[in-house]
Amino acid sequence: DSLTGLYNRSKLDAILADQIARYKRNRRPFAVLLLDVDHFKTLNDSCGHIAGDELLAAVAKILAQSIRSVDFAARYGGDEFVIILIDTPTGAALETAERIRSQVENAQYSAGEESIVVTVSVGVAQWQADDLAPAAVFARADQALYEAKRAGRNRVFCAA
Repeated sequence: DSLTGLYNRSKLDAILADQIARYKRNRRPFAVLLLDVDHFKTLNDSCGHIAGDELLAAVAKILAQSIRSVDFAARYGGDEFVIILIDTPTGAALETAERIRSQVENAQYSAGEESIVVTVSVGVAQWQADDLAPAAVFARADQALYEAKRAGRNRVFCAA
């Protein structure tokens, strides 16, 4: 992705195909984190698109620095990001998601001379043996993300 320096959606699709094949061969778990910048449209509208782009790049940098070298971070679209955690069971994925959520919240952001607070909501889902396509794990992560938003944002929720 040219704005964030993270992988783009096309590369994400290829990464998922590889991880699904690995799972089918040796049952190595992987988790999907779907993150959304809370109230991004409001921030973008009030601070301007340039500041919004800078904010997305800053969040992306935190994501890239918060994962292991074997994991993958991608911009999913707009203000949404996806992280693929390799060889990671649900508990460890939740810990990683919470650490990322906290790091984003505690980072310093500014728009011009104004300091702003940025938070993310995160949905976590584990690839399951009966998933037939990437859409299944994304649907669960998306549902968990929306549960986090409905619960007040700046939260991590895990798919059942």
